[in-house]
Amino acid sequence: MTIAAASYRQVFSHPAFVGLFGGRILMIAATTLQMLALSVAVFRQTDSPFLSAAAFSAGFLPQLLGGALLTSLADRIPARPLLIAAAVLRTLTALALGLLALSPLGAIGLVAGAALFQPLFSGAQGRILPRILQGDAYVLGASMLNVASSAAQLIGLAAGGVLASTLGPQGALLVAAGCQAVAGILSVIALPAHVGAAIARPAAWRISETLEHFLELMETRRVRRIFLLWIVPPALFTTVEALAVSYAGAGHAGSAALLQAAAPAGAMLGDVVIGRFCSPRLRERLVLPLLLLLGAGLVPLAWNPSVGIAAAVVFVSGIGLAFALGLQREFVDLVPDDRHGTAFGLLSTGTNSAQGVGPLLGGALAASVGVGITMAAAGGVIVLLSLVAGRPARPQRG
Repeated sequence: MTIAAASYRQVFSHPAFVGLFGGRILMIAATTLQMLALSVAVFRQTDSPFLSAAAFSAGFLPQLLGGALLTSLADRIPARPLLIAAAVLRTLTALALGLLALSPLGAIGLVAGAALFQPLFSGAQGRILPRILQGDAYVLGASMLNVASSAAQLIGLAAGGVLASTLGPQGALLVAAGCQAVAGILSVIALPAHVGAAIARPAAWRISETLEHFLELMETRRVRRIFLLWIVPPALFTTVEALAVSYAGAGHAGSAALLQAAAPAGAMLGDVVIGRFCSPRLRERLVLPLLLLLGAGLVPLAWNPSVGIAAAVVFVSGIGLAFALGLQREFVDLVPDDRHGTAFGLLSTGTNSAQGVGPLLGGALAASVGVGITMAAAGGVIVLLSLVAGRPARPQRG
């Protein structure tokens, strides 16, 4: 069956998608701003690089527990109240960080506690999109949300540096709280009441339900392949961003920011080009080449080029993150409608947890063999994984 390529006009003609798009930009920008401001605040209080890094990444690893226990609720609870709860929780967390005199450990614990519920909220949002957009419009919509995420990350980093310097970390956290509130409003007001309705279940919810649904999904080899590719290569690529400060050297914050910004900038370009100008069939064929670009593009970092050249290398490599667009339609087709919330929530859990672990492992390796070699090694592992799992698991569709 041939699926016609969608257009931006078609995707943005849906008010619900416009609300999700605007809400995603503000939410991620605010979250990035919060992470940076909290990291600065903790470092000022403790002078500890470890606690500062823990503050920056506190929202990642706890999602593993929350995802394992709560994600199946995304298919049982209507999406609208879940999106409202997400906005309220994020806003209150940022307000508490900005207004309360929390200890560094208390602040880190608050962020970690709030992160437990993130997979549930991600599952609700993931379940909404295929109901708003169908066919190739869904893939292009997912691409635009990726672009929004990358752009918002850049905005959050830039705003965080300015606001933390002018208003102080607490003031920046209050700005993040306001942005989270507005993001929630945008996401909810444009969502039709019937979209994201709960799926009727014959039995009461059990805490083991998420694990049972995960095991059912993993029985399908093609689903296992998508989970593996969607989680591991981006986590390895995140190691490059995490080691940017070490690569640039102490006292070169501007160079480190340039290197960090190169990754989302490349991802933005890849999503726009692959999402808008490639046919559905071509996107699926490009999964393996883009994965190889993502990994092989990092290999030159083993020779420790200048920061400018390294940023160019990371930018080109980041284009390869668009490989995920070639898997979007297959994933939605493979997962039953009444499992979409669980499946997308589990993907979010795996991705965020792996991106919390990857930099820790990369940092440990960099201490032994050097930063550039570690970055290149991450790329080499991506290449090997791509050759093993990156080939299409089914005949190409038109």
